[in-house]
Amino acid sequence: MTVVDWELTRRGFPATDVAQFAAESWLLERFRKGKPILKPFLQAYVTAGPELVDENFIRRAAVHWGCHIAFWGSQTGWTSDAAENKELVRTGREMIQWALSSDWENIKKSPLGPLFKS
Repeated sequence: MTVVDWELTRRGFPATDVAQFAAESWLLERFRKGKPILKPFLQAYVTAGPELVDENFIRRAAVHWGCHIAFWGSQTGWTSDAAENKELVRTGREMIQWALSSDWENIKKSPLGPLFKS
């Protein structure tokens, strides 16, 4: 059996796919008290293909994650009020800034921290 998500079917970068899933998982955990799947997913990804996850991969994933959180998360009803919405945008913006400035220490402490090999 094969599952295809036609909404996002495209040729692209693996880091973008990882970031997309990571962002949606984080939103589910944060706002809908979903099962904690983000950390195990990222750990399994790094274990399965450690040679794929380098600084460029993490940077690309962090920028995509931040954009998804700041824009999609703030525009599609995840938050319950303006204060939560503002916090969500701030969270996404910070991740983008950390990625663009190679602030690995803050990214290691973020939801994407498991992408770093221990």
